[in-house]
Amino acid sequence: MFLVSYKYDIVNTDNINFIQACRDRNNGDDELYDIVAEYNEGRVILYKHLKYDELQEKLDYLCRILKAEQLY
Repeated sequence: MFLVSYKYDIVNTDNINFIQACRDRNNGDDELYDIVAEYNEGRVILYKHLKYDELQEKLDYLCRILKAEQLY
């Protein structure tokens, strides 16, 4: 399966080593987050400038995709 990154890069989920959520430091007082995937070719931002509730939603979505892929 493939994911499309924030900058429209194609990432093969087979190559993802881990996913992490990082606080976006470029937004001053706003509590915004980015989701970054570490994979064989480097790092890529999957989602950028997420509010906390959006962050939880996207992480749940990514976990379901990755878990479903392991079952195949």
